Amino acid sequence: MAVERIYNIWKDTAEDRCTQLVFCDLSTPKGPSTANTPTLDIAAKSLDAGVIDGINYGTESESENDEDDDTGNDLTVASDMDAVIALSSGKFSVYDDIRKKLIAKGVPPNEIAFIHDANTDIRKTKLFSDMNAGYCRILLGSTAKMGAGMNVQQRLVAAHHLDAPWRPSDLEQRNGRIIRQGNMFYERDPDHFTVQIYNYATKQTYDARMWQCIEYKSAAIEQFRKGDVLQRTIDDVASEAANAAEMKAAASGNPLILTQVQLAADLRKLEALYSQHQRAQYRLKDRLKWLKSTDDRLAKAEEAYNENIRLRDANTRTITDNGKEKIKLELGVGDCVLYVKDIEKIKDQLLSGVKEVTRNSSAKVEFGKYRGFEVFVERTGFFSGTDGFRLCIKGADGHEFRPANLAYSFDDKLSLTGLFQRMDNFLAKGLDEWVGSQRKKASEERGELETVMAAMGKEFPQKEELALVRENHAAVIRELQRMQEDDNYVSTWEPKKLEQPAPAAYGLVNSSSEPQTLIYQDERGQTEYTASHQFNGYEMEGTVLRKVFRNEHVGAIDQSFYEDGQWHTTLDAPVGVKVMQFQNFAMAFQVAKNDAEKNGGHELLKKNISHQNAAILSEADQQHARLRT
Repeated sequence: MAVERIYNIWKDTAEDRCTQLVFCDLSTPKGPSTANTPTLDIAAKSLDAGVIDGINYGTESESENDEDDDTGNDLTVASDMDAVIALSSGKFSVYDDIRKKLIAKGVPPNEIAFIHDANTDIRKTKLFSDMNAGYCRILLGSTAKMGAGMNVQQRLVAAHHLDAPWRPSDLEQRNGRIIRQGNMFYERDPDHFTVQIYNYATKQTYDARMWQCIEYKSAAIEQFRKGDVLQRTIDDVASEAANAAEMKAAASGNPLILTQVQLAADLRKLEALYSQHQRAQYRLKDRLKWLKSTDDRLAKAEEAYNENIRLRDANTRTITDNGKEKIKLELGVGDCVLYVKDIEKIKDQLLSGVKEVTRNSSAKVEFGKYRGFEVFVERTGFFSGTDGFRLCIKGADGHEFRPANLAYSFDDKLSLTGLFQRMDNFLAKGLDEWVGSQRKKASEERGELETVMAAMGKEFPQKEELALVRENHAAVIRELQRMQEDDNYVSTWEPKKLEQPAPAAYGLVNSSSEPQTLIYQDERGQTEYTASHQFNGYEMEGTVLRKVFRNEHVGAIDQSFYEDGQWHTTLDAPVGVKVMQFQNFAMAFQVAKNDAEKNGGHELLKKNISHQNAAILSEADQQHARLRT
């Protein structure tokens, strides 16, 4: 089979003189391939001159030439494992057998070479040059000799693995000889040219065990490559591991083993998705507990705001200066009160605090009490890499405010009057802005609460697929056990498949759950209507309709359609009114069409906004499709 494929590729690519690599670790040549190979003979004769293809490589020493026989083989030293196998094994050689069969089919002997014959750097350089030039078109060798440091990729079109190496890295090194830059055929046609890699195994031999070793080792390596520290077991088999698993099953000669490998892979993926779903439900439960306390937390924030306002107003005194009313500067330090006339003492008080936080970066030093609020000095850092300090204002309820305008770099020029002006600005506007942000956050959390409650308790969407894969996997294991116990037992078992679902009452725009968008244009601007199963980052049971209106004057306005029949943002949605969940995309888009026509819009485009290529199914879709076919 391997010889036939190698020959066919050699024949089909004769015009371009394409080359192939053949890897085999379980055998070595018993004799040189160069006995009838003029190309290598010419190279050997030219060694005395030390010139090959116009390049001066120097000459080999006499002692080196004396130890070689006429073919260039060193018979005195077994320098590596390949040489040991060659000297100690029997008469049969896979290398010699493949070479004889290829020659019998018509391949010229000079186009076949063994890497073992190139046992010096000069011979290797000549051999690699012949491969890249297309003079030598089929090169056989082991992983140790051809797995690394060999650049013959210019004309390569195929690589053949006659056996499985022990290490996944060896398999990568083998494939790395052909999957690399510098291929002239790829450079000529990058859109259509592909290399071919063939893995071979003999049924009911030790090959199955070899591929199993590669599978286990590759799977463990993939786990580390992913960096998934949350998983305690190997969840997936990818790249070389996936190919190795299928090769192991195919080599066993039992089709049920291949079925078991596929079912095991599907089961691992579905179990991982199910675990992820369960973890998401636990996170939703914790999030729900927090969201239910929104009103209580907002009430406390409102109470703290009112108390801070009373504290500020009760401790604020004003003076009239040149006909203007100003806030009187009064800083309480211990039992004393410092005024404008005590500006030097205030400066010393501030510098004392700055020095302390400079010595101890975790310290919080009291600066004084201003308008009823305790003020502290803290150490801080800036993104520019320069250190500094800031003032922390402690409210009536113990909440600490750290206004951005009260942060200073050590290099800043500080004005004490400017510092107190900044504190006055915060106490005048900052408290209102803080409570405003709390109200806005509470409004967002109320909207999120509805979404979380709708997502809570949602069943695993692939529940049926998981149950079926579990059942099929258990059944195929039972069948394999029976076949192992009874050599005469012939299994007729076939995996169960999911029944096709009945058509929905309403036609879907698309049978998949990928978001769909309609774009309308009117005299005001452009409006995008998107139907999906996502709302505020959560998966919904029904279809949610979202509208984004874009205009060069107002920018973008993002709203969703709610159960009161109106469009709302998350912030302005009425309390207790939930987002509308349609039965399907068609019903949602009917509402979108009516809304667009009401505004005089005309449809521009209908598009699928999936982030994935439409031709590529997700893992879940692939499993789903496999179960239905």
